[in-house]
This record gives sequence, C-alpha cells and structure tokens, in this order.
Amino acid sequence: MIFNKIGYYFPKLLTHTLILYTAVICFLKVDIIPRGLNGFLLTILVFIQLFTYWRVINLGAGCPSEFPLLSINRVEDVMNGVEQPPDIIKNNCICVKRDGSYRFCRQCKLWKPDRSHHCSKCNKCYLKMDHHCPWFATCVGFRNQKLFVQFLCYVTIYSAYVLLLTSLEMYFWFSDAKYETELLNMHLLITWLLALLSSISTFAFSCYTIWLVTKNETTIEQYEWNSIRNDLQIYSDSLNCQTSAVNNVFDLGSRKSNFNSVMGNSWKEWLLPIQKYVVDSTDCYTDKGLFFPVKSDIYDEYRESANLQQRLLSRLSPRSSMENI
Repeated sequence: MIFNKIGYYFPKLLTHTLILYTAVICFLKVDIIPRGLNGFLLTILVFIQLFTYWRVINLGAGCPSEFPLLSINRVEDVMNGVEQPPDIIKNNCICVKRDGSYRFCRQCKLWKPDRSHHCSKCNKCYLKMDHHCPWFATCVGFRNQKLFVQFLCYVTIYSAYVLLLTSLEMYFWFSDAKYETELLNMHLLITWLLALLSSISTFAFSCYTIWLVTKNETTIEQYEWNSIRNDLQIYSDSLNCQTSAVNNVFDLGSRKSNFNSVMGNSWKEWLLPIQKYVVDSTDCYTDKGLFFPVKSDIYDEYRESANLQQRLLSRLSPRSSMENI
C-alpha cells in the first residue's frame, strides 16, 4: 500500500519541484531582461503547465466502466458464447480476437470497445489507451490525450525559454570576465542543465506524439501495427509472395483530419488547455470513445491482412498478436 502511494505522489512532487525550482532560479538569477517582464512570462508559463498537468490527471483517459451496458455478468458465459455483447459493440466495433469473438477484459469484467486496453499498473481499462505515463502516474487516452499533447508543448516552450535566458546569463558572465572575481552560481548552472535536458527530451517526445496524432494512431497501436507487419512479412517470405501493405484502419485520410479529431478544429482549441468542442448528437454514445470512424478501403485491407495473419500464426504459434489490438 505504501509503495502504491509513493508511486502515485512522487511523480507529482517531482514535476512540481522541477518546474517551480527552475522558475524561481530563472527569476532571481537572470538579470539580462527586466525582472518584471521575466516574472510575468514565468508566471504565465508555470501556471499553464501546472493547470494542464492537473487537468490531464483529473479528467483522466476515460474508462469503459463508466458505461453500465458494457458490464459482463459472468466471464464464463462470455467465454462459452452464452453472454453476448451489447448492440453498441456489435454494430460499431471492428477489432475482434483471432477467433472472431468480441474483445472483453477478464479483470474488469467489461466488454472492450475498439482501441481500449487494460493497464496493468492502474489495474483498469481505458478508452483509446495511448500509454501509461509515469510523470502523471496515470494513463493517457481518449479524454486527456489532447491535454497531454498540449502539456508537452508547454513544457518544451518553457524549457526553451529558461534555457535561452540562463544561457545568455552565463554567456555574459564569461564575456564580462566575472569569473575573475566571483564564482558561477551553482543554482543557475543546475537550472541550465535541467532546461537543456528538458528542451531536448520534450521537444523530441512532442514531435513523436504529434506525428502519431496526425496518423490517428496511439503508441500501443504503433507497436501493434509494426508487429502485424513483421508477421505478414514472415508469411509472405515463407510463401514467396507479395502481401498488401497494412495501413491504420482509423486513419481518416489526411493528416489535418486526424489532427483535428484529437486536437479540435479551431486555434483556440489547439492553443488552450480546454476540452475539444463536440457537436451535440441524439446518440448518447457518439464521441464518447466507444467507437471511431474508419475508411472502408483501409478496413477491407485490414480484414485481408487479418485473415493472412490468422493463417500465418496458425502455422507458427497458438496465439495471434491481433488479439491485443
């Protein structure tokens, strides 16, 4: 129990400490710009980071357990084919197990909509699960993915700002030969190092995450599709034939459409840590993370590739990686 609490609170404490520490040092030790302007900019950047950070946590990824119709009465009945999924799953979900049955979670006793997965760390299923983020001690998924992307961008901008100011401060310290009369402030040097590491890492991760968003693909799906492509390549090599490429079935056809489906359609939604505007629908399950639009041509390729993989893995192994999609 105590280790679970440490795992929950320590990342939050560390994140707040790093942001606030670097902001205070940058405010107190940087003199190359007016302190009032510096303080104003730092306050805005710190506030929007911490606000978005807690929005990601409080909003959460969204869970199938929030929808009572997805509950399973008895797992044994599901495995025996006695208990069937609700119509919302039958009519809209395309991801099934190798034997053609609908996906469900034994631990949570829930039917699993498309793109949902069970997190072993949280011991809970999440809608459109992307990954479990240790810095938040929670999962990123359908509801908080937009805010997570924005948090990465905010941290990148903040880190670059602190890196710029501390770099200039140290440059003038050397150019003015202040090292002859005083020592370089260690807090300033530590802040510079933290800002440098953070700028590089968050910029790289931001680019990767936005790239996935423009493909309408999660981190888990990226791994799964690569696994499927590798399996199909083995199959084609074994038969000395050429198989069609496997594309993301949830790709809406353009990077802009994919991006807008996650981040919204306006500059306001892209720049501010607010929820995406959703058009009201008479269907209470639309835009809730239970099902997603697909392109028919890619779906046909997906079905063909699924059949090929089933034939391949029936020869090579008793279990298919397609079960986990």
